[in-house]
Amino acid sequence: MSKRIARTEAWALDVIARVHAGKAVEDYRVELKREWPDPAKAARRIAAHSNASFGSDVLWILGVDEDTGTVGVVPEELANWWPSVTSHFDGVGPSLTHITLSIEGKTVVCLLFDTGRPPYVTKNPQYGKSGSGPVSLEVPWREGTSVRSATRNDLIRLLVPTTSQPELEILGGYGTLRQEKHYPHEGIIGVRLSIDVSCYIFPRDEASIVIPFHKCTTELIDGYEGHAFDELEFSMRHPYAMHIHQGSTPDTVTIESTSSELLAHGPGRCRIEVRAALKNELDWFQSSNLLLRFSIFIINCELPLEFQVALVPRDKRNDEIRRWSIEARS
Repeated sequence: MSKRIARTEAWALDVIARVHAGKAVEDYRVELKREWPDPAKAARRIAAHSNASFGSDVLWILGVDEDTGTVGVVPEELANWWPSVTSHFDGVGPSLTHITLSIEGKTVVCLLFDTGRPPYVTKNPQYGKSGSGPVSLEVPWREGTSVRSATRNDLIRLLVPTTSQPELEILGGYGTLRQEKHYPHEGIIGVRLSIDVSCYIFPRDEASIVIPFHKCTTELIDGYEGHAFDELEFSMRHPYAMHIHQGSTPDTVTIESTSSELLAHGPGRCRIEVRAALKNELDWFQSSNLLLRFSIFIINCELPLEFQVALVPRDKRNDEIRRWSIEARS
């Protein structure tokens, strides 16, 4: 299984799980469809979604309804449906990767669109018909969950070069919860949450990327209760030297970090640190469904880099109250 297909499957499974938990999931990268939509309408909507994603992958899941959950579709319809959709594009359309999943005994089709060649232009299916007017082509644009025609400002944002969203691979990590003796509020004994995520970042452009920490957000979520802490301290760090055999290798030479930002001059390893002093909420931390969600702001990149990791409970050590290992989640 290729890495792209594996990521698509993990992403789709997470979205479907959130649907079954009653959470809203449609955003600038995700769309759910109960059934195969009309090809002409689908082409316009796919183009709008792709144009507004600024090069980020877009995921459509067919056979899932946001209100009723998994309903299933006939996967064989893709063979006829997709050529009909692409016929409504003027020139190039987004490239497609697809997989099928079995959810609750029903077939779900996941469509991953590579949107790296905007702008995407669609044909007006009414053009040439009586009373249709002179407009033959459109650059659709997605705003929220609706579709409109792109404005001049939208087109300028597409045409002016921006920093491509980098790829980030989670290598592992751990989290701990310890008693906090110096909680900020006098007279309250709290806990200290520390999470370290080891990752490897792959810039897609030759130019360096800059990540200002004050524009990044981190949220700790209990997947069942929807509980979130929004007072987490976020930073990214140049990794420590790695010792191999009798000697050691130097730190990653392409990554620099300060107290306020991280600079990646090329592919390299870094460490994300999350710290927080919290009131004692040990019952909540016993959940086995903890997720840490990140939204990483990159200067000159239209969209943030968003991902999440799962905190998997492990045996605690020494003075720890809780310990987790880190697993990547799309």
